[in-house]
Parts: sequence; structure tokens; C-alpha cells
Amino acid sequence: MPPGIEKAIKSEYQALHENEIRLCCLLIFDVPTKSILNILTYNQKSIYATTFTIKQKAGVKKIAEIFVNVIINMISSDQ
Repeated sequence: MPPGIEKAIKSEYQALHENEIRLCCLLIFDVPTKSILNILTYNQKSIYATTFTIKQKAGVKKIAEIFVNVIINMISSDQ
């Protein structure tokens, strides 16, 4: 995971809670659902429900859009 990505997501999407940010990062990097179940205290239904909530709060259709937006902002702020 790129350094500072969690902090950048938290800064960009302030409506997201810590666990939502963690789930978001795992989903962005294609961690399998079975592994997510072992890492976070979610069941399979709550992963889908939380993913839906994340997308609503962030105003995106896909979780990957969050990563793209954050990376673009990180690059833009470096210049």
C-alpha cells in the first residue's frame, strides 16, 4: 500500500469512519473477501453493506474511484 494512503483517504473523504477506510483500502488492493473476513470484524453481508455505504458517502460508483481521486490529489499537491 502506498505510504500515507489511509491518511489521504481520511483527509479527502472525511465522512468515512476508520473501519470504512480500512475496508476501502483492502478492497482497492483486491484483497479477497475471505481474507477481509479474517482481518476485520465483518461478516460477508456487512462487507457488502459497508461497501455500499462507502460508495454513497464518497459519491462514487466504484471503490477504485476513491483511490484514483486520492492519488491524483496527492500528485497535484506535490507539484
